[in-house]
Amino acid sequence: MKKSSILFITLWTLIFLGVLCAHSSRMARQHILFAKSIELRNVLYDTASSAIILFKDVFSNKELSDAYPKIDSLNDLWANHPFLFDKIKIGQAQASFRYQYVDNISGEKEYRYGFIDEDRKLNLNNINYSDLILLLKNVAKMQEPAALKLAANIIDWRDRDDIIYNDNYGNSEIQAYSQAGYNYLPKNNLYESLEEIILVKGMNPEIFFRIRDYITVYGSGRLNINTVSRAVLQVKVIDFNLVEKILAYRAGGDMKEGTFDDRLFSNIGMMVNDISKEYDLTEKEKNILNDLISSNCFSVSSAAFSLYSTSYLANQKRRGRIRCVLDKKGRIYHWSAIY
Repeated sequence: MKKSSILFITLWTLIFLGVLCAHSSRMARQHILFAKSIELRNVLYDTASSAIILFKDVFSNKELSDAYPKIDSLNDLWANHPFLFDKIKIGQAQASFRYQYVDNISGEKEYRYGFIDEDRKLNLNNINYSDLILLLKNVAKMQEPAALKLAANIIDWRDRDDIIYNDNYGNSEIQAYSQAGYNYLPKNNLYESLEEIILVKGMNPEIFFRIRDYITVYGSGRLNINTVSRAVLQVKVIDFNLVEKILAYRAGGDMKEGTFDDRLFSNIGMMVNDISKEYDLTEKEKNILNDLISSNCFSVSSAAFSLYSTSYLANQKRRGRIRCVLDKKGRIYHWSAIY
């Protein structure tokens, strides 16, 4: 009886130790896999970072600055150059500055390789109320009543007072946020990052994702007429036929932007004359352009540029991605890893 008890205890001890060893082995494998995952993430991050550092001085390159000293356009090297900005070799890994571009003439989507100038977008820190409403209606597909409210809230976030914008009764912004259940108040100062707009009362992820490619907090605050997108131009110019003529003028004979025959605006004051050489402008269209020129909302160059550096290793599905915003002198304004 005593021997059988000892045998029973021994068997259970062996079973327990076996289970414990199996569990420990599984935990060890998990720790190893986790460590390898962290190592891979670090390699990918370092690769994406190194590619940015390698090319961040591209704008100060003498050859490029001599070629386009004061004008930035979609057929510049920075805007699309696969040889420079794709398959960038960094150690055992590679990086690419790839982004999706929507052709302003055909509407077709394609991948391009390079930088995205921020001055093709509407700046949240100086966009006016009427332009915001059009952006929300045209791009976010919002109904007018909702667009009016959200446009006012976007301005309220940056203005210095506590009065709801365009409110006939002078209601309080603080009270409105409190009553809506927010545990914070409007900033009443300039936007410092693009994502900050998500905090605005009435904003939601769906609306943000629809408009994010058309808004910025960087750059000069003016629109580069050589790069501005159709959607943004439609907000600013409104007149459909005039928008078509501006884009057609830019695209040149092949009706595709970013190619050798693009026409560039080199002097904002000469826009009406430049377009008139190729297309007939009505008096109304001339007046619209002259009013916009007088308001100083256009430029022919860009002050800030963003890029998405995506890194990868052979036979690995995982990617590293960094978004960076910088100026022509290589000064970095924004840096964030995207996981």
